[in-house]
Amino acid sequence: MAEQLLNDWKDWFFDEDMLGEGDSAGDHLERVEAGRQKIREELNKIKPIWFEFGDVAQEELNRRCNDVKLEQRSLTKENRDKRKVLERTEKDLAEIRATVDEEIRRAQGLSRRGTKVSLPEGYVTMVIAKDREQAN
Repeated sequence: MAEQLLNDWKDWFFDEDMLGEGDSAGDHLERVEAGRQKIREELNKIKPIWFEFGDVAQEELNRRCNDVKLEQRSLTKENRDKRKVLERTEKDLAEIRATVDEEIRRAQGLSRRGTKVSLPEGYVTMVIAKDREQAN
């Protein structure tokens, strides 16, 4: 209803019949006054409804706003917690990568000394590529 009322007000103020090229200040003031009167008439129509249901509507709006604020706080806390988990995971991942790199270098060193080391299939190509790189 409020949206329709707002659209009506816009129509009253910007009515094609009310706008003219050579409008004087008085014409403009008359147009504004006519719009004000129409708004007052519409507000008088809804005033009894507001007096009857306004407090209930205001309470409902306050309740909904409080619910949204609580949800926002909850989502903010959840976001913060997930960021902490992400940071820990990234730190753990960096440690795992460092350990894997260290183990690969150790395995490469052992194989160069003539010690047979069994590596998973994916690492064999890395070892061969690294050996060729160092040979050049």
